[in-house]
Amino acid sequence: FDREWKKIKAFVSSKTRNPSLYC
Repeated sequence: FDREWKKIKAFVSSKTRNPSLYC
């Protein structure tokens, strides 16, 4: 689960940097 969480966290971080892509 830790590995998946790190992947998800990185994914969310990248989305946070690009709010336009969050939708």
